[in-house]
Amino acid sequence: MNIVIFGTGIAGRAIYRKFKDIHRVINFIDNNSLLDGTKYAEVDVISVEKVITKEFDKIAISGAWIDEMKKQLLELGISKDKIWIVEDDSLDFSTNNRVDDTDTIIKEFAKLMRENGISYCIEGSSLLSLLRGQNLSDVPDVDVLVKSQNDLEKIWKLLNENLFLNQNQLIKVLYKKDRPLTKKDTIDKIIIKSNSNPSITEPTVVDINLAVDIGDFYIMDYEADYYLYFNKEFVDGENYFKYKDMELLVPYQAEKYVELLYGKNWRVPAKKWSYLDYGNLLTEAKLIEMMDKK
Repeated sequence: MNIVIFGTGIAGRAIYRKFKDIHRVINFIDNNSLLDGTKYAEVDVISVEKVITKEFDKIAISGAWIDEMKKQLLELGISKDKIWIVEDDSLDFSTNNRVDDTDTIIKEFAKLMRENGISYCIEGSSLLSLLRGQNLSDVPDVDVLVKSQNDLEKIWKLLNENLFLNQNQLIKVLYKKDRPLTKKDTIDKIIIKSNSNPSITEPTVVDINLAVDIGDFYIMDYEADYYLYFNKEFVDGENYFKYKDMELLVPYQAEKYVELLYGKNWRVPAKKWSYLDYGNLLTEAKLIEMMDKK
């Protein structure tokens, strides 16, 4: 069967790994116009609207944005019988190699932070995985919260000096413009990415994010000019979580923290999730209003 895969993100890559030896993947389609004309695993990536010029049997879709994908394809005139919904629970988002890579990188990172007296905590969906008894590799990336720009700068230096961690891809993301809480050309976040071939195993990604102190809350820049807020009493304080053969710092009131983000039913995995579902999401206007009240 000739198939097209919608998206080159984590779900699209998982579909590719599952079906590359069973079906013929003729194209990836993606809404990111910068990817049009590139390749993924030697397969051409094209803009979504160009799919109507191709001959295929099915377009495979999966992931958090599956409803939006289906709607977009129908509006392009793709018939329902050509849209193949691949359920998330049928896909392997992780592999044994990814489990090992993630655990090894996180263990070395935690050791490096401890030896240099740098405070951090595992946050977001990564913390959710810990509290549910899952592997850190079960989520697309491991989220780490750091509370000062100075600490981010120290971490960048330490990572580059570390003989194990610097064998991975180290990426420093800078703010491109002044923001309400941050200045242009300062560090937005640091990414550690393993060198795994994503067509075989999903790379490990560690996102080290800056949280800015505004009094009663920490604020973190997020997607599309949104922000996340965290109650300081939920985050501050030393709280170690036993994970396999390591101890990782997590928010002081970890369960209240995840309830803020994911609601009271956080123990039950959501069928679909996007950042717009966060319970602690702020627009820039709401952030400025919160800052004016402090």
